[in-house]
Amino acid sequence: MARLINSGNYAAPLTNGDEIRFVEGMKYGYITETITPDGSATYDLEEKLPAGAVVLACEVKLSATVVATTAVKIGVGRKETTADPDKYALTSALTAATYRGTKITVTPVLGDASAEETIQVVACDTNGAAAGTLNSGGDITVKLWYRVTETW
Repeated sequence: MARLINSGNYAAPLTNGDEIRFVEGMKYGYITETITPDGSATYDLEEKLPAGAVVLACEVKLSATVVATTAVKIGVGRKETTADPDKYALTSALTAATYRGTKITVTPVLGDASAEETIQVVACDTNGAAAGTLNSGGDITVKLWYRVTETW
């Protein structure tokens, strides 16, 4: 759902996937989702990145240390044809410093989604390549902010 901003002090509550139109023809939106590791190598987020979207930032929050096999990092990337496990973010480790979790924020190189993309949380090696599984431990919360132009 898009909302048109007419006032500089307008503040509306947002829910997952809401988009706000700041400039005519341009929308800013975000995707947020939490997954619980269960032994898989990849976890698809339910909401997809729209075609033409440019990712502005991605944040990964671990509520506790994640137990993995082979993997030493967590990537946030794309699933489609040319999979890229760490396209949008790659954590530095699998640990969280406190109960509340440590946010690992990465502002990636702006990537243009030429078609709708499924975002994945991926078990990765030190270089960001898919490796191993994420077995148990803390929840993994991903937030991804993007902008996209409207077609008219």
